[in-house]
Amino acid sequence: MLCHFPFPNDLDPDSIYRNKKSSLEKMGYRGALSIKAYVDKEKFTDGLVSVYSDAGIEIIIPRDESESARVHSLLVDIAMWALENPAT
Repeated sequence: MLCHFPFPNDLDPDSIYRNKKSSLEKMGYRGALSIKAYVDKEKFTDGLVSVYSDAGIEIIIPRDESESARVHSLLVDIAMWALENPAT
């Protein structure tokens, strides 16, 4: 089941990035942080994409607007990350 985690309405993109980074640092993680959001093109204007990108949040808009296309893009990215970052 895919869970949707909308961006908080009361936080701007910079605050979202800083809060996530701060939370991870408090848990001892000091590495690089990347955030990707898989969104519907209808709900995300080019202006919003730019604002989030400037804050360090990569916006992914699958060519196919279906939920299954978003899930597919997400799973491919997870698999690629796992290949690039082996546990050993």
